Amino acid sequence: MFFIRCDPLTSLTPSVTESSAVSRKSCQPIRHKAGWATDVKRYRRMELVNETKEALVARVGALEQRFADLRNSMRASAALPTNWRLTPKERDLFLSLLANDTVTKEMAMLVLYGTEDRPDHSVAMFMSRIRSKTEPHSVKIETINRTGYRLVWTKTLKLDAVEH
Repeated sequence: MFFIRCDPLTSLTPSVTESSAVSRKSCQPIRHKAGWATDVKRYRRMELVNETKEALVARVGALEQRFADLRNSMRASAALPTNWRLTPKERDLFLSLLANDTVTKEMAMLVLYGTEDRPDHSVAMFMSRIRSKTEPHSVKIETINRTGYRLVWTKTLKLDAVEH
């Protein structure tokens, strides 16, 4: 009696035959059960590896979605004046200042770059650019020492001299 060892990727059900002629190209005749047991173990290992890969891909996808949701929750949607001429990243950072009381440096990094790793001084650079564009319009960004940034609206009221 011959046992047939099949390639686990092409055939999941091995067949047993008494002749050495095998019709399937993926199966080879063997004379002992040890080879079959080895193939089953190898197949189970491959199955475990595939399940692990699928689980990791699913977890990474879920994490990316969580980061995207977090990033979007920190942004407000508002129509900003076009004469400010904010770049898309500056706009995103300014909108996060509008949406939150305080924006930490970590939150700002997440808004600007997502999960990419960038130097911390880039947040200060972006804040400086935004300040230079918005301060002429009575919008101030205050730095909170070792915490982050917050938006401060300064209301100015110009009274015309009224003649009596």
